[in-house]
Amino acid sequence: MAIHVYNEEKLTRSAFFKELINSLENCQLTLREIHRTFPEVENLDRKLGAFIDAGFIVRADKRYHLGFEVLDFEPVTTRELPRRNVFTRPFFVSADSSLERALNASISYQMLGELHEISRYDRTTPTLTNYFYKVARDLPLSDFERSIYALIGDVEPAYALRFISAQLVSPPRRKDIFTEVIKRYQLTSDALADPKIPTVSYDNAKDFISHQLRQIP
Repeated sequence: MAIHVYNEEKLTRSAFFKELINSLENCQLTLREIHRTFPEVENLDRKLGAFIDAGFIVRADKRYHLGFEVLDFEPVTTRELPRRNVFTRPFFVSADSSLERALNASISYQMLGELHEISRYDRTTPTLTNYFYKVARDLPLSDFERSIYALIGDVEPAYALRFISAQLVSPPRRKDIFTEVIKRYQLTSDALADPKIPTVSYDNAKDFISHQLRQIP
């Protein structure tokens, strides 16, 4: 079964990393077997060393195996009061599992400067927070987000938010690109109202997931 990587970073975003962890999910491989499986990968030893240093891959007895748990458990979706759950490190879930589907559909309360937005956890909801998150990490954009990119590109979020927040408070007489962004995202001054949702940070992926699953529509 494939592995879904959440909170991707530079190492975990690479195609080689994703192919490698899927190869190692159900078996251990020697270095020779890894080279044979991935003959097209340049600087393979160096990249493998980086995965080991980060703790994603473990080398023991001349064989390589995963250094993390692939999470897959039956989701419990008892509703909790709204809260902003935070876990920033990469974690790994079985793709196409009921856990993945429930986690993707859970609600994420986002805060970008003074702007408050609500999104699905998988970031498929069109929000400015999701747009800037994807642009900063060079992640694929939706068709809608590409239309936003054509307007504002990789502008600094703080710069954009200064104009957007000001226009939400006092709509300008002359329209500009930020006026169009506000229109496309259907933002109103309500987005500047702090909903007073508590933020809870987690050190453990399982704890984070257990509580995030309870943020349901």
